Amino acid sequence: MLGYIPREHGVGELLGVISKTPRELVNMELTLRVSSFTEGHREALRLIEEAYVVSRYLAKTYERKDAEKAIEAIGELIIFIEGVELDVFS
Repeated sequence: MLGYIPREHGVGELLGVISKTPRELVNMELTLRVSSFTEGHREALRLIEEAYVVSRYLAKTYERKDAEKAIEAIGELIIFIEGVELDVFS
């Protein structure tokens, strides 16, 4: 889809790569959907990325509410990415 392998690791960064991909490679509707998803889940995506990095280097605890929010966002992200994959490769 992109013609290269992105070097980014964060979920938000990877979604940003898709939303900034030239229109010749990705249709405008997909770009808008990715941007909308990212905006709507900004806080949860930031929490997921923070938890990933911190869990590798530090001991940190999170509130149950934050963990539940992150798990819900991950479920929505998986469904969203599966939809993107179907749109791009079908």
